[in-house]
Amino acid sequence: FSPGSSRESAGGCSSCSSPEVDVVACTPRPPESTSEDDQKRYFCQRCLNHKQQHPRKGHKPFCQYANCECTDCRMVEERRRLNNMLSRRRLEGDSGDVKAVGKKIRDPKCALCSAHGNKQPLRGHKKAQCPFLKCGCHLCGLVENRRILMARQIKLRRDQQKQRKAQLMPNTSNTQPQQMSNTNQGLTLLRSLYAYFI
Repeated sequence: FSPGSSRESAGGCSSCSSPEVDVVACTPRPPESTSEDDQKRYFCQRCLNHKQQHPRKGHKPFCQYANCECTDCRMVEERRRLNNMLSRRRLEGDSGDVKAVGKKIRDPKCALCSAHGNKQPLRGHKKAQCPFLKCGCHLCGLVENRRILMARQIKLRRDQQKQRKAQLMPNTSNTQPQQMSNTNQGLTLLRSLYAYFI
């Protein structure tokens, strides 16, 4: 690690973390003040589903919702599983690449092209012109299902944030029916995903 890296500044050690990075189980905390600089705070996604905020670092063994089977927590698990499958596919194709040391420069690639081993930069790559846009293969299905899950999870987080703000302000309408609708949509999506993979 370089001096000032996020692990050293947080006081953690690399041997304490799990070997598998759980990309899904983190959400940046909304900024409370500008004094926290650029450091992001990540919270357990399962706990956020149940209106609790626990920092993600070191929380996994103690999470009371680790085995929760509610639709929102199943959505978290399914997204994690899809991300791991796609990551494994990328690692198999990138075995010869050497990573540069230092700050990572963000250079996003088209997910559909990447699923087929074609590293096409996203910038200037129009979605309508993507050669794999109408491809119905298993990998493109994974990418599309992950996109749908991510969109639903982001919508759920925004709805939860609106609900928290509404609770802080008196005389605000209740958004409970809307959240139930989103949960039912998430359950329907999960059922279709399981049918797709079986």
